[in-house]
Amino acid sequence: MKGIEVGETIKVHYQAASVLIGKTVKMDVFDETDTLDVGQSGSMTIIGTSRNYQKTFVPDAQGNWRAECYAITTANVRSGQVTESYAIGSFNIDTVGATLADVEAKVDILTDAMSDQDSPPMIG
Repeated sequence: MKGIEVGETIKVHYQAASVLIGKTVKMDVFDETDTLDVGQSGSMTIIGTSRNYQKTFVPDAQGNWRAECYAITTANVRSGQVTESYAIGSFNIDTVGATLADVEAKVDILTDAMSDQDSPPMIG
């Protein structure tokens, strides 16, 4: 699963097998309740003249979402189905990690600055 924030655009890529070139490729999006999100599901866009397709969706609630990508054969049958799951939360873990690294760097600078200070005179 990939950690994604609510409202973040997710771009899904699908590479069709060579026998599926020229077929309709679709993506079904299922929300956190495992319900098909009809508004975000549909045909994927081919990238140039390749076998690669893409489509985006934007989760609007926390929970486990999934995207199912597949080609429709001439017999109107799904072929080459691939499923990817996404853990949707209130924050993106990559952003949290970057923020933590920034805080750690600032603490290091302050610690170095404090160690360069002379000790105050002691009374006693």
